[in-house]
Amino acid sequence: MTLDAVTPAWLTRILRRRAPDVAVTDVELDQIRHRRATTARVHLTFADPTKAAGLPDTMFVKGAFRAELRPRTWKGLQNEAQFFGTVARELPLNLPATYFAETDPESHQSVLLLEDLICRRARFGRFTEPLDADSVAVTLTELARLHAARWGSRRLAWHGRFRASQQAYVTHLLRPSHWLSCMDTPQATWMPSELRDPGLVRRALERLWAIWDSSAHCLVHGHLHVGNTFREGDGRSGLLDWECVMASHWSHDVPFLIISALDVNDRRVHEEDLLASYLQALEEAGAPAPSYASAWLSYRQASILGLAVSAASPADTHPDADIRAGSERFAAAAADHDPLAALGLR
Repeated sequence: MTLDAVTPAWLTRILRRRAPDVAVTDVELDQIRHRRATTARVHLTFADPTKAAGLPDTMFVKGAFRAELRPRTWKGLQNEAQFFGTVARELPLNLPATYFAETDPESHQSVLLLEDLICRRARFGRFTEPLDADSVAVTLTELARLHAARWGSRRLAWHGRFRASQQAYVTHLLRPSHWLSCMDTPQATWMPSELRDPGLVRRALERLWAIWDSSAHCLVHGHLHVGNTFREGDGRSGLLDWECVMASHWSHDVPFLIISALDVNDRRVHEEDLLASYLQALEEAGAPAPSYASAWLSYRQASILGLAVSAASPADTHPDADIRAGSERFAAAAADHDPLAALGLR
């Protein structure tokens, strides 16, 4: 399936699962963006709006519409479609409504049709527009609800499958040929000198993953940088792009969000208070929050993950300005928090 297949006939067929008498007579696509997945805003014309059963006339489509990228994006997009198709409705989160979410294992295609958050006047996070500490605190409260919902639950077993896929992908980014080529780009300008060694970074990540595997798990977003957040006019916050959702340790998400969302100086001023606010929200949501001392050690340890992912991000995954901004913030955090010492590697 390609983006050209998003036609009135296709939309009519899938939307009749929700509104049996609906008929789409015309469709226009705009805001088309090609990254790991292809996304577009969909404008629908209904033959009779009274038979649309409340369906909106704009939606958001996301899929693996570029065949050449499917080999490395398929598992994540499949994971996201399964999340929206089966799990999202059970979670106490601010998420876009789901109108269609299916995968085809034979063609390695996954397609989502979601609520158009522009209609809520949502503002989407950007690396080039750092948030203030209060906005990050609101998002951490939403994140705590996610983590608490299945903290230590047996239902996490299914979600553990994607963890190995993400670890394999991050390890692939650390292959010397790719990593060392990234060290010659602007995104490595701020990299601490000792962390330019891909072997050392890999050992640190393996130590981190071993610690996480021996700890209590919860459902995590899995790639929670500022660009995967949105805010509404009433102050509510939400999370986007669930390709990496999995069972893992809470610190998979929290440092990634705080470090990516705040300017370096603001992060240094506010991160300890923000971590404390997350722990309080986690406890209020019903999960057994760790002690602050334990959480701070986990936070320092996990800062190595953001450093590795940002420093080695392939050029086609994010705009150059986003990669540079993220790399600067994660490199500064690694310099501040010394994840090697926190992980017992010196």
